Amino acid sequence: MKANEIMTSAKRTLSKVGFGLQKKSPEILVGVGIVGAVASAVLACKATTKAGAIVEESKNSLADIRGAKENGVTKATLKIGRASCRERV
Repeated sequence: MKANEIMTSAKRTLSKVGFGLQKKSPEILVGVGIVGAVASAVLACKATTKAGAIVEESKNSLADIRGAKENGVTKATLKIGRASCRERV
């Protein structure tokens, strides 16, 4: 008998909770939407700060490439040249 009463009580409680959630679902969904919008804004701001560093690194790389094109020498060529000079000595 005890198990039957417990099951009935649990079923009734879950039914009440389900009805309450169903009744308040518009408010819950609006809250979830607001939290999602704020989280998106925060993540976008974090990504924007990282983008500045990436752009700066790209500018430096482009400057190196343009310098190598003008001089006809790349950093890899310089490393190979130094290594071959050491071998000759």
